[in-house]
Amino acid sequence: MTTNLPASHAKQVAEFLQKQRTARGRLIFALDATASRQPTWDASVQLQAQMFEEAGKIGGLEVQLVY
Repeated sequence: MTTNLPASHAKQVAEFLQKQRTARGRLIFALDATASRQPTWDASVQLQAQMFEEAGKIGGLEVQLVY
């Protein structure tokens, strides 16, 4: 289903999308560091390291830690 937006909305959408293309990525870490999560924690350490390496190649991330 395709919907035609009014011109004013189309302009707002285009401006929003342009801003997102030029903005840095954002990431929130939420973690549960209990001992029962050790196997999952070990796997996530490897994946997150790869993610940060790739993010560094394209300009980085803004990161917030939630615990």
